[in-house]
Amino acid sequence: MTNGYEQPYKVFKTVFGEIKYNVVGSGEPLILVHGTPWSSFNWRKLIPALSQWFTVYYYDLLGYGESEKNVGDVSLGVQNEILSLLVKHWKLTNPKIVGHDFGGATVLRTYLLNKIEFDQILLN
Repeated sequence: MTNGYEQPYKVFKTVFGEIKYNVVGSGEPLILVHGTPWSSFNWRKLIPALSQWFTVYYYDLLGYGESEKNVGDVSLGVQNEILSLLVKHWKLTNPKIVGHDFGGATVLRTYLLNKIEFDQILLN
């Protein structure tokens, strides 16, 4: 695994659309969820530093960045379902998670509505 930012290129197919993600670093799992109208590119300067201490999981929200854009619904109601599916796909148990802007709302909905447990939640 590398320790730097790369555009998400790994593919996770959902009923909602195709999600692109990447995983870098080593250590405890940490998920980064970007806000709108951005992409995981926003995390590009933080990922190399964070990946020295964490296994960093990052992705582009549906409708943004490298993820599928030709979809009808990219609302919060869809994004938290996708995050819940990704956590299960990555086989993570109680990861730490950071959500920025719209990503913060996605994280909170995933915790409250999808009952996904996180060790720590940082919303900014």
